[in-house]
Amino acid sequence: MLIHKRSVYRKSAIEHYMRSREGDTLPRFISLPLSLFLWILFLLLLEALGLAWFYKVPVYVVGNGIVLAHEQQKGEQGALAAIFVPASQADKLRVGQVVLVRLQANAQPVRSQIEQVEEPLQSPDHLCRTYGLAAQCTTLIQQPSVAVLLRLNTFSARQYAGSLLTADIQVGTRSILSLFPGLGGFK
Repeated sequence: MLIHKRSVYRKSAIEHYMRSREGDTLPRFISLPLSLFLWILFLLLLEALGLAWFYKVPVYVVGNGIVLAHEQQKGEQGALAAIFVPASQADKLRVGQVVLVRLQANAQPVRSQIEQVEEPLQSPDHLCRTYGLAAQCTTLIQQPSVAVLLRLNTFSARQYAGSLLTADIQVGTRSILSLFPGLGGFK
């Protein structure tokens, strides 16, 4: 009987020990490889957010223009162009800003810089008379605008005078993160 009580006691002690060990074991919801994959994915997401926060993209103002039939002074090269920028964007324009000019829709852009910003804002009629834009006036200027003058060194004034062009004027940069909806405040 004594042996039987000891074996029962031992059995109950072993069962108690096993039950207490089972309580320490946490349930496994996902496998180890999947857990590692999710951590790596999370770290890559954090890195992408960091890059989007710090990487800047250029911001452009678009304007239409024309190559002017301008008499070149001695020592001047290239053609002079006038770009007409809407009044709402006039406060962003400065001499020396980078301008990408395209003579045709699919043409490679030509890089230039603003030489002069005409002040103040002018009506479309006044700008058309000032720059001699009889036929192209309604195409180029449809609202009060500011005229921006720039030199196109790669073009001949004689060959390209009167040619219409499109210009993208770089007015600043902003964070990629600010381009996502709802995150426009991150500049």
